[in-house]
Amino acid sequence: MKLGEEIKIQRRRLGWSRDALAVNSGVSEPTIYRLEADITYPNMRLLLKIVKVLGGKIEVKFDAKHNKDYG
Repeated sequence: MKLGEEIKIQRRRLGWSRDALAVNSGVSEPTIYRLEADITYPNMRLLLKIVKVLGGKIEVKFDAKHNKDYG
């Protein structure tokens, strides 16, 4: 599962809109949209903010060999 999809699932589990997640995490709604759509990826500080307000756990697998920029 991609990071954006996991964020969206956790957000919906809380019954939040993208705007609610944005307000609670201190991130703009367009940024939340881009993250959920996997258009952009968060730096570690931003990811930790989002994970904290979503309940503290998101599981993501990293596989650099399938990334065209790193493998």
